[in-house]
Amino acid sequence: SYACLIAKELTLDSLMEAIRSRRAYGATDNLILDIRFVGSDGEHLMGEDFSSTIPLTIKAKVLGTDVIERVDVIKNNKIVYTTSSEQAELEFQYVDQDQAPGESYYYIRVAQKDGEMAWGSPVWVNYEAR
Repeated sequence: SYACLIAKELTLDSLMEAIRSRRAYGATDNLILDIRFVGSDGEHLMGEDFSSTIPLTIKAKVLGTDVIERVDVIKNNKIVYTTSSEQAELEFQYVDQDQAPGESYYYIRVAQKDGEMAWGSPVWVNYEAR
């Protein structure tokens, strides 16, 4: 298994900052997740906590080691979007049009054809009334 960090540079201080900021994800193989969450105040990485007055947009790039069988977007413990690919790479964008005032969390789960998986760290979004 792999514990992956998203850090600005390969230094102890930068790695510790990534851990404290929850910019991490887990995988059972050498999968790469580049997940960006876009709200009314701009772009955020995994692990962040922010507010938004607009629907959240999730931009995802997945680089796998085998065919990507399934990628789920999970919101508040429910699958809200699923996609797949016939290749080891996948890129997609999802906009959550079903936001209600209050806090929601989102994360990505990846499953490959060979059974290997990856799980992104969640983001927490507080939807504010406009």
